[in-house]
Amino acid sequence: MSNSPKRRSGRTKTPNINTKVTKKKKGNKNNNDKDVVEKDTELAVKPVNPMIDFFLGTCYIGLCLYLLYHLVHKERYMLTFFTISLIIVGFGINLVTFCSKYIAIFISSKLRSSKNIPKDCRNPMKSPLLLRKFCDQSWQLTIHTLMSIAEIYLIFFSNDGKNSKWWTNPETCFQPCPHDFIDGNAKHPIEMQYFYLFQLAIWVYTAFSCKWLESRRKDYVEMMTHHVATICLVSASFLYEEHNVGLVILFIHDFSDIVLDLMKLCNYLKLEDSHGFYIVETVFALNIVAVWPYLRLYYFPVNVIWGGSFNGYAKYCGPVEEDDFFLRVEACKKLGSCYTGGMLLCLLTCLHLFWYGLMLRILYKIITGKSKPNDAGKEVYEGED
Repeated sequence: MSNSPKRRSGRTKTPNINTKVTKKKKGNKNNNDKDVVEKDTELAVKPVNPMIDFFLGTCYIGLCLYLLYHLVHKERYMLTFFTISLIIVGFGINLVTFCSKYIAIFISSKLRSSKNIPKDCRNPMKSPLLLRKFCDQSWQLTIHTLMSIAEIYLIFFSNDGKNSKWWTNPETCFQPCPHDFIDGNAKHPIEMQYFYLFQLAIWVYTAFSCKWLESRRKDYVEMMTHHVATICLVSASFLYEEHNVGLVILFIHDFSDIVLDLMKLCNYLKLEDSHGFYIVETVFALNIVAVWPYLRLYYFPVNVIWGGSFNGYAKYCGPVEEDDFFLRVEACKKLGSCYTGGMLLCLLTCLHLFWYGLMLRILYKIITGKSKPNDAGKEVYEGED
């Protein structure tokens, strides 16, 4: 009787051990590739609290239904254009994903496979999951670049350049007031309406992709929260005719995301150290020293949230000319999405601080020599840490 448990436990454990050995011994050439794929899978998937995941999904679906309800009751062309935009976004993303896959494979196999490149950085796209991450980031880079070009045109070049004051002084975004547009006393240009509908289509699709299509990063909950908050903000600013300040906010996020996208793509290709001409380190330094701190941590909260959305809205549409914080708060509660939108914008600022904290952790690991740039990114951002 004393031997039975030992035999039973031995029989139970042996097949698992053999299976692992078989996987490692199967084909010496493919052994390293399999190890990379298995390791990548462990790094990319982070368990998410089911209740939080369900809540975020429910919020997303609720916001989509809310948006569709209001689009149905607005001018007919809006729902039509929004639907067409969704189709274009879906088709465009799949097209970019398809093209970027072969571009990544070519760069990885032809340009990143020489013997002078360290073995752990050689042919990085041999991992199917890493290749998928590269493709996901490629279409995001495409969207952020195209939207930034459109936003630069609308802010700095349309209307004979008069809209540029929205950037230099965000208070002027509320001249005329949004309620003048609602009452029919003013009207946004048709290109602004089309741009906003296309942006809504992008955020609806990208949130769907984040929730159900993309491989999940370590910050999945924060990213999905960001998507839900952004859909809420863009929808509210569209319905309350707050297009001007919304355009500035979208530009801040799209433009700063270009550098972040480039950094991730270079990191996936492992363009680090001398063999990668220090491209990852250069783009990372540009992002962490200049782009992110200025646009996301300074200009966004100080100039847009405080100077524009809060002070400007109350000053020009309240009107509350006195420099009294509490009077402006009371006025803000009665003005469109000023109060709730301001709270959501503050939430976005908190998320910006969270992501900047992740970047600083990556920087710490690189400076102290604890990890290479690619490994530091995996440990802090992808989920190994």
